[in-house]
Amino acid sequence: MYYKILVNGKEIGTFGHENVQSIHLVVGGDSKGIYTSASAVCEEKGKNHLIDWPHYEIGPDDRVEIIPTTDKEVNKPRKKYEMKPK
Repeated sequence: MYYKILVNGKEIGTFGHENVQSIHLVVGGDSKGIYTSASAVCEEKGKNHLIDWPHYEIGPDDRVEIIPTTDKEVNKPRKKYEMKPK
């Protein structure tokens, strides 16, 4: 499952994984500003991993689009954690 995020028609990246268990593509904000971000829980070699990509700052008037894609060349993650089994 892969998605592209575009801001004002300009692609900022492709996010996803071939074995996605859960994916989050969001526009959020806090006292420091507005951003778009992506994270996913994925299975690799029988273990679950949380992949977290960098946040991208956007403005209050920016238009954000999230579209499905077949492109599997994803952006480099900010962090990748192996999750402990339940």
